[in-house]
Amino acid sequence: MHGDMAISPDLTFVCEFAVEEFLLGATEGLNFSANALAQGTQERCWSGSGEGQASFGKGEGLVGRKPAFKLSGGWLTLMPSNGLQRAFPARWFSDNDNQVCEPDYSGNDRDLSSVSTEGLSGAWFTLMPTRAFERAFPAPAPRFSNDYSSTKRDLSSFSVLVGQALDKLLRVGDRLRIERDANGDFRYAVARDSEAILSVGSVAAADTEGAFGVWQEHDSYPNPNAEQLKSKFPQFSVAAEISVHREYVTARVNDQTFRLDDNDEVDVPPYFIFLARSNKNVPVPSFEFTPRAVHGAGRMDLLGKEWITAAAQQQTAVQIRML
Repeated sequence: MHGDMAISPDLTFVCEFAVEEFLLGATEGLNFSANALAQGTQERCWSGSGEGQASFGKGEGLVGRKPAFKLSGGWLTLMPSNGLQRAFPARWFSDNDNQVCEPDYSGNDRDLSSVSTEGLSGAWFTLMPTRAFERAFPAPAPRFSNDYSSTKRDLSSFSVLVGQALDKLLRVGDRLRIERDANGDFRYAVARDSEAILSVGSVAAADTEGAFGVWQEHDSYPNPNAEQLKSKFPQFSVAAEISVHREYVTARVNDQTFRLDDNDEVDVPPYFIFLARSNKNVPVPSFEFTPRAVHGAGRMDLLGKEWITAAAQQQTAVQIRML
């Protein structure tokens, strides 16, 4: 985390699933696109069960040890383990009638009026940016006088809008890894026959195994305030060094390395890497939900570069649905 502020580990997750496929029937309207409902046709849905935990620490995380996933209509949905209870204020949920009390972050909420919901399952639910879902502690004051913060309900699903690229790529037997880290950032990756074929979202802290990798390098500097802080707060551990990220993001394809800035591409067939956003504008230290680097990388013989690019761009403005 390099000294940055972090969300609670109970709001994070890292999950891995074996991908399966099933068809949704016409009676399962909540899972259908508008066109599928009108035509009474079946719709493919990727799903699977797997294992999960918090992205740091040893806890169960947001969705527990045995979560399930579903991918339909561009939404990647996680369902908590059976019996796991995670209670949150009712006003955080996307189908809440009193969502006028969604947290106010003084201009940090994005205007979603231009977001297209055509073909998205459950599109009647409000699309909430991550910052509007939570700034975990303390809870923000409601926008209006009616205070619903004392009313809570259990989480039944947590969804992230990923678009259509992942659906286009997945096949039965793939391994899907999904992570929400201490910064509140998302990343998902797909492996097929033990080979990484797609990675989208936040960048890693170090190079990874495989044919390609995308990560953020850091430099360490002495903490000029270390001794003063140790004497003032002897009960706390104070870092002797400060880790500062470099302005560029590092990418690798086989044995070739590259330094990437915003919107840079690496095209080394069959691999393609796109950096939708770098960390050069991220302050040190930074806080949770600060917009950080976002990438897309994969095999363009399996998923065209335009799809990889679109998947990365989608994650520069994360939208979630909480039910």
